[in-house]
Amino acid sequence: MKNFIQDGKSLPVALSGTVVSGAVAKIGSLVGVYSQSGDNGDSVEVSFEGVYEVAKEAPLVISQGDRLYWDAGASKMTKTSAGNTFAGFAAAAALSAATVVEIKLVAGDSSASLSASAYVAPLSGTLTGTTDDTIEDVADIALSTSDTYSDAAVNSAVNAAILDVNLQLKELQVKQEEILDALVAAGLMAAS
Repeated sequence: MKNFIQDGKSLPVALSGTVVSGAVAKIGSLVGVYSQSGDNGDSVEVSFEGVYEVAKEAPLVISQGDRLYWDAGASKMTKTSAGNTFAGFAAAAALSAATVVEIKLVAGDSSASLSASAYVAPLSGTLTGTTDDTIEDVADIALSTSDTYSDAAVNSAVNAAILDVNLQLKELQVKQEEILDALVAAGLMAAS
């Protein structure tokens, strides 16, 4: 392709101060790692993919796969999303006393592209009856005003409830596909 520039795994960044190789870099909503050291005015590469060992908040227990965020004020990774920038996932567990964590960088601010309200609308349809697992629940579904229920009335009500459940399941399947597509688009899941 004539418009291809590069693979985007790293990008050149003009420095406005001194940095050392291996330090965490925050460029807008991207978090990466400086591939080389440099001084004010230099252009250095920042990697946005790969697994790196970086400073972490202590005491903080991190499990493999936990979402990690860059706390620019503390210059450490944390599991706290509020006020911090999504950076990636823990590649390995880290104990509370550990001062570093291995992170699998993920290029992009996934929290912005995966807000639940953008992809999951409220489900429609209603079910009647209660959920206390007693036989009276079937009668409740019939919505009768007397204590006598015919087989036909109960069957009709149960069939209507099953139809509602099937509609809700179909809506859940559609929403699930939308969520999976959003995860793939955000680079958080491989396409199948």
